[in-house]
Amino acid sequence: RASVDQICDQIHNLMKSNHVEDSKHLFLVGGFGESEILQTRLKSHVPELKLIIPKRPALAVVRGAVLFGRNPTAVRVRKAKCTYGYKVKRYWIEEKDELTRRYTHAEDGKYWCDNRFQVFVRKGENIPLDHVVKRIVP
Repeated sequence: RASVDQICDQIHNLMKSNHVEDSKHLFLVGGFGESEILQTRLKSHVPELKLIIPKRPALAVVRGAVLFGRNPTAVRVRKAKCTYGYKVKRYWIEEKDELTRRYTHAEDGKYWCDNRFQVFVRKGENIPLDHVVKRIVP
């Protein structure tokens, strides 16, 4: 029952976030997709979604993997699982950087910040399948 509660809460929170826009359907697949308890709870927990449950939910995941293997272009967009970036040194910005990170650069005599994180992909960001993120790091 705790697993069912966690799944329902996760879907409810996802629906409130801006990661899922205008969703009206929920495909319930995998081993838990066969659970009548989960199906019933989801119908009452997120009534705004129409549940779509294949005849054999556990096999839907395997079938999807096989179809993707045969046609990788079937997936057009991925969502970044994490935020990716790298540590950089940049000019110190009073409104943005901590005073403890400020130092005077030896060459130009200006204030710099020694611990800034330069983001190039944010968690949850949509990334087209063929897109490659490239950054030149000095």
